[in-house]
Amino acid sequence: MQTLVELYCARHRCTADEFRRRLFWEMLPPHTRWLAALLGGYNADCFDADRDFIAALSALHSYGGLHEELRDFALDARNETWLRRHLKVRMSCRRVKQFAKLYLPDARDSIAPFPASPEPPTPASG
Repeated sequence: MQTLVELYCARHRCTADEFRRRLFWEMLPPHTRWLAALLGGYNADCFDADRDFIAALSALHSYGGLHEELRDFALDARNETWLRRHLKVRMSCRRVKQFAKLYLPDARDSIAPFPASPEPPTPASG
């Protein structure tokens, strides 16, 4: 089964590094993107937690594993800074959930490839 990064890159014809950068910028709340750029963008030290979160998300094979990754990110001690906690200059869990629903199997509205349907049951003879 393909990972999130493989599914996304196959659909958008991009590299894994491009996926990581796109995911970072798209998952930031729009009103914080200018500040994130001012702080140094994707590679800035203050976004270590986001890059680790992206690495974990990239390895997901299905929507079922997302809850644990969201919880781990929300509880990450690196999110306790004033900048991240109050100004919300970090990836949005709500936006990540919406994104994952589009790409990961087992999620409603997913565009991910699904396994073949099982054969229909044969009528019982009576």
